[in-house]
Order: sequence, then structure tokens, then C-alpha cells
Amino acid sequence: MHGDRPTQRILDSVLDRRSQPQHLSLRKIWADHAENTQAVFLGNPRLSKPERARAQAAFDRATRVVAEIDATGHADGEPAHDA
Repeated sequence: MHGDRPTQRILDSVLDRRSQPQHLSLRKIWADHAENTQAVFLGNPRLSKPERARAQAAFDRATRVVAEIDATGHADGEPAHDA
């Protein structure tokens, strides 16, 4: 994800500790986007190669954002703790 500036800006704003309550709803939005992209586009065997590439890029980006949100430990409403 390094070098993907739009995604990094999204994550910087999403993961801002002051907006912690927003994490749950934003995670759901990104997770739904990834799920829908996979089901509707990537699951379509008749999709053209350029469209498949665009859909794959959208899916990959959405799953990266979800993974980054999950890495903050937001799932239970608490920030991640170092062991």
C-alpha cells in the first residue's frame, strides 16, 4: 500500500483515533464493496480482461483498507495493544 497516496489519505483519516466510532461503519462499507466487487464482477466469467483488471484493482484496494482497519484493533472498539 506504500505509494498509494489516495488510499493512504483515506486510511489516515479513517484511522484517526478521534474518529474511532466511525471505524465500524467505514469497515463495513469497504468490506461490502470488496464482497460486491468479487461477487458481481470477479464472479462474472464473461467480463472483459480490462474490466476484470479494474475490478481486481478495486477489490484489492478494498481488502487492503479492511485489513488496515482490522490491524488497528477496531473490531471490538478498542485500539490494538502491543504485546
